[in-house]
Amino acid sequence: YESMRNNAFESIKKLPVSEITNNIVQIWVNEQSPKVSPKTIMNRYSFLSSVLKTYNSSLKLDVSLPKKKRSDIHVVTDEEMKILLKATEGTELGLAVRLAAFIPARRSEICAICPKTDIQGNFITINKAMVQNERRDWVIKQPKSYAGYRTVEMPPDIIKLIPKNADKAVNMTPTQLYEAFSKKLGELNMSFRLHDLRHYGATFLHAQGVPDKYIMQRGGWTSVATLQNIYTHCLPEKTDEATKTVIAKLNSLME
Repeated sequence: YESMRNNAFESIKKLPVSEITNNIVQIWVNEQSPKVSPKTIMNRYSFLSSVLKTYNSSLKLDVSLPKKKRSDIHVVTDEEMKILLKATEGTELGLAVRLAAFIPARRSEICAICPKTDIQGNFITINKAMVQNERRDWVIKQPKSYAGYRTVEMPPDIIKLIPKNADKAVNMTPTQLYEAFSKKLGELNMSFRLHDLRHYGATFLHAQGVPDKYIMQRGGWTSVATLQNIYTHCLPEKTDEATKTVIAKLNSLME
């Protein structure tokens, strides 16, 4: 919110709240459209409208926002995952990769896991995240939503990779983790984001027929809509299998 306040409202921040009109807000939205994504504009508009609702309740906003663009999400394949797991085996990055894919966890959550307090047997509790404050220092904070609090069971082979008495499971900041991951993918001639491993984890569970409610709990998602619209993309292997099944059924009907 501090960053948004400092960077998003340059053209209107000196105006008294009482002088802001619907037309001014629309012009502000239009000015941003070429510069940032529709999602970013939506986030900024939600912030602004909340402030205006509190301090200028008589203003009724009716603003046209840019339409959201369909996310171009890379679906990590099983083959890519096997290559990545093998290439990072026995390393701190490898542990982070496994936590990202098989919890599935965000990088901010991975960097905040404390084995001393957050691991009991084969269970890992996610109850905090490493984020930057207004001074750009890395700090540990609570999850953004209640759904972010969760305890998940992990395979013993992954649990044994985690140093039991350490203060951190992965001794990196989210930025360092991102950079290490990007470097490794470059070496492997692959191109996708660390966050796509979280997509992979959700998609993998979905492909096994795991109920959405369980996937939501395990990954800390707040709604089924978010899960279905963004994360539960079909794995290419499963898509091919489904296509073959449909074609076989159609052929049998036409024989």
